[in-house]
Amino acid sequence: MRQLKISKSITNRESPSLEKYLQEIGKVPLLSTEEEVALIIQVKKGDKRALDKLVKANLRFVVSVAKQYQGQGLSLPDLINEGNIGLIKSVDRFDDTRGFKFISFAVWWIRQSIIKAIADHARLIRLPLNKVVLTSRIRKANSALEQELERLPSAEELAEALDMEVHEVDAHLGNKEPHLSLDTPFSDDEDGTLIDTLENTNADQSDKKYHAICLKQEIERSLQTLPERYKQMLCYFFGIGMDIAVAGIIEDKDIFWLGVVLDLVQRVFNPGTVSLFVANKVSFYIREHRFGVFFDLVLKSGGIGQGIGKRIDFLGIGIDSHHH
Repeated sequence: MRQLKISKSITNRESPSLEKYLQEIGKVPLLSTEEEVALIIQVKKGDKRALDKLVKANLRFVVSVAKQYQGQGLSLPDLINEGNIGLIKSVDRFDDTRGFKFISFAVWWIRQSIIKAIADHARLIRLPLNKVVLTSRIRKANSALEQELERLPSAEELAEALDMEVHEVDAHLGNKEPHLSLDTPFSDDEDGTLIDTLENTNADQSDKKYHAICLKQEIERSLQTLPERYKQMLCYFFGIGMDIAVAGIIEDKDIFWLGVVLDLVQRVFNPGTVSLFVANKVSFYIREHRFGVFFDLVLKSGGIGQGIGKRIDFLGIGIDSHHH
């Protein structure tokens, strides 16, 4: 059985209590093999003090193992707690007659306890234990290859190092992103959650209402600058304050509307006239509300919007031309 080595990597010390815990367990002296055997014999006889001494002497090894599983959904203190549970379980199962150190046996139980906790609690969508173990293997291989190659390894390189198929590596890499609940608080000290940051689509959108009001006022002012005859033709043509636009009902040159034949409407609403009206009067609001697309259709159709049969009411603000 391979010997456990204490990792020299920097521990993510997340709180003062964790810092104090690490300092305390670092003061506990290590045990020799003979001392471990003597304590285990006493533990199997029910000696609680012997169990306490044996466990405390090996807590630093639990931290070393727990650090390897950081970033998988559980905090370091939680990982250490789960590892300590595995350490205690291993005491009853250790065979002192086989001649190897207790921690070399206990590390398997420590790892299993941590891995099971990650599988049960780290994700909103629970993964099978074997998937968690395989994901951990891939993470370790990815870290080792990144240090060796001085770049992120490809899926093909990971697959070769792990003796796996490339599609298997790709599948597990796709599952590595953690899930996050919308009910998760920003921090332990705050009551706010992620769901509080989402837009309420059912609420009144005051900005859009404000822009609509501004658009209505600007168009009304712009209409007032035109001769009455042109203003009425604009209102009828675009359906301002009406149930239907003239562009949708004029189909024959013999049909008169307010005494103006279709040819006259086409001459009045030539591209230059419409462009000048849009550019000088309402271009800003047109751009803001993406209404320029409609005018483009009018210009491209030669002045009369082909197929525009429904009422065009300028984004539903209902300008009433009869009040001018």
